[in-house]
Formats: sequence, structure tokens, C-alpha cells
Amino acid sequence: MTIPLESSADSTQAAGIALMREKLDFINSNYIPEEHQAQVRADIDNYMERQLTVRDKSMKRMLDNELDYAKFLKDGPRIEEAQENVSAYAQGNYRAQIEIWQVMAISESTEDTQVMTDKLTQWYSRISYRDAEQDEQFDTLISSWQQFVEKYQK
Repeated sequence: MTIPLESSADSTQAAGIALMREKLDFINSNYIPEEHQAQVRADIDNYMERQLTVRDKSMKRMLDNELDYAKFLKDGPRIEEAQENVSAYAQGNYRAQIEIWQVMAISESTEDTQVMTDKLTQWYSRISYRDAEQDEQFDTLISSWQQFVEKYQK
């Protein structure tokens, strides 16, 4: 039995990263003096880039390890699947890569918190490989985001 390297955990993690970005942008827009917002925005961009780089390196390491393990087992179908995943990753077509780009685009597409929440929820609802646990985690992320906005919106 193979362990699916792509799971809805990737999707909720991607949503969590996008919502972290939203919270930082929200604080910057609502609480940082206008004359400092450009610098804070650059700092947020740098921070998020580091977060995405760490996630990306971890994903690459995981895929390489899965391929090595499949080779160790001499499991032909598993080797083929792992090689396909490594290849998709190298080409930028790995599902988890696409999802993070999608949610970051959603995050950057609007400053309206409700529109962003709606778009993110619509995006997540189209994921076919979700399970109840991941749905609960996603709902918790959205609920936490909405509570944050309600508490800190001026």
C-alpha cells in the first residue's frame, strides 16, 4: 500500500498559509501608519517567501525520500508513481504547488475580507479528495479568520 503524498492536508496547509498572509496584510492596512505600510508590506513579502521556500524544500525532500524508499522496496508501480511525482514537481505541475499558487492568488486578488473568504471556500469546495478531518480543519481556519476580522476590524 502506498501512502498518498498528495492529500487534502496539503490543501488545508495552503489555505492556512494564505490566511496567515491575509492576517498580516490586514494588520498592515488597518494598524500601521500609512508612511510605514510599504516597508511593512515588503517585510511581509519577504516573510511569506521564506515560509513558501521552507514548504517547497520540505515537499521536494518528501518526494525524493518516497522515490528512494520505493527503489529500496523494488516496488515497480510505486517507483513509477514516485518518479511521476518528482517529475511533476520539477515541472511545477505537482498538485500541492498548484494549490499554493491558487490560494496565494486568491489572497492577493482582493482586500475585501468577505470576498476573500468566499473565494477561498469555493476553491476548497472543488477539491475532490477531501476527508472529514481536513474539512474540519479548513472550517476551523475559516472560523478563526472570521473571528480575527470581527475582533480587529475598525
